[in-house]
Amino acid sequence: MKISCFLLFVFFAIQTNAQDYLTPVDKILFKGTYNLWYQPDTTRPGKYQREKVLLQVGENISKSLSLNLFLRDSIIMHVEPSVIWSDMRIFPPVNFYFQVMKNHPQGKITTVDNVFTDVYTYTEAFDLFDWVLTGEKDSISGYECQKATTTFAGRDWIAWFSPEIPVSDGPYKFHGLPGLIIRIYDTNHHYNFDLESFRPENAENMILLPTRTMTRTTKKVFLEAQKRFLRNAAGAILAGNEAMAEHPESLQRIERAVSMFNNPIELTAD
Repeated sequence: MKISCFLLFVFFAIQTNAQDYLTPVDKILFKGTYNLWYQPDTTRPGKYQREKVLLQVGENISKSLSLNLFLRDSIIMHVEPSVIWSDMRIFPPVNFYFQVMKNHPQGKITTVDNVFTDVYTYTEAFDLFDWVLTGEKDSISGYECQKATTTFAGRDWIAWFSPEIPVSDGPYKFHGLPGLIIRIYDTNHHYNFDLESFRPENAENMILLPTRTMTRTTKKVFLEAQKRFLRNAAGAILAGNEAMAEHPESLQRIERAVSMFNNPIELTAD
């Protein structure tokens, strides 16, 4: 989500060797970019925001994350700290902090995500999705696609995949179809992913895994922490920074901003 202690993260990151919080683990064979249109606020139907989401497909694992999160980490890794401190505007805005690693460890899916300043990680079974192939076909973005449906984390999803690209993967946690997912959306159209590009990647580029200090937990506990923060963002911020009590107008702005993000992609732990 948008609300995070960004400056604290930057302070941590640029004081730390990049290898201490991002470790290369696999060569990138293909890179996909998806446009994600999402409705962050259920009380404002039709009001959408956009985020670009990367899919890095390696020899053994794949990783999905926000393009702006990837760019932010690249800046921290390659730009001198003095340049960063002189102008924080070089950082692109990040709305989603999830990093999903499929088949890492082998046979599992690992997710790293933030709740305010707390970084959580949890693992799930690799075989998350019970896909139903409908037999319907369509041409999407120049690819011949087939339709599949599934239910995941409190939402019903419709996917269009293309056997023309024999990569059983897709954005976020979605995978497991006999072809790359070209388009996927929930039936309420709150989250809509559309493939923008998919191409071979320079073999020298690597999938980087976050290895900084994280709280290991379960998805259920993570979602509960996320809900608690959304219900009481000001209280959570004050707990970590009592000086903020002297700036009630700032807390009110934060509360308003958080209240407009009440529609996470995963609604349940099931």
